[in-house]
Amino acid sequence: MAVEKCVEAFGRLDILVLAAGISGKSPKSVDELFDTGAYRKVMGVNLDGTFFMVKYGWPECAKNGKGSIILLNSLAAFKAAGHVPYSATKGAIRAWTKLFAKELAPYRVRVNAVAPGLTDTEMVHPEGMDAIFEQRVLPAANRIPLGRLGTPEDMAAGILYLASDAAGWVTGQCLVIDGGELCG
Repeated sequence: MAVEKCVEAFGRLDILVLAAGISGKSPKSVDELFDTGAYRKVMGVNLDGTFFMVKYGWPECAKNGKGSIILLNSLAAFKAAGHVPYSATKGAIRAWTKLFAKELAPYRVRVNAVAPGLTDTEMVHPEGMDAIFEQRVLPAANRIPLGRLGTPEDMAAGILYLASDAAGWVTGQCLVIDGGELCG
């Protein structure tokens, strides 16, 4: 339905950016670590949403001979971060990026991902949670080599690159935009 509405509104679909996702709450106990309801919710949004958007979007992206699909990932795909379902979905998206890139390349559809580091968005700075943000998130920002949180604009720049003709020979890659956070 989303793909059809896009084509109806714009006449075509060349670029598909899959940015919807949830992290779920961090577990405070082993019981919460294995919460089945939280698991299903995060898996449904992060994996089912991505899978079905790629499934129905790629044929439209292929019609004009140069489509670009960009999946949003996370540093959790590279290190133990977040909780079980979140880490699992991000690891799967990292693998899917390569798999989809390989399978859709003959149709001239490029598939890449962006893995944001700690970014000042609603996910890490929910409205009304300034005290927790200041206690937990800002100290983590001080450990990032470039010394600050990422911004949505930082992520948009990477997405724009991957969507552009400048990345015309880039597929199956995960562009990490993290201010050096993975450096250790």
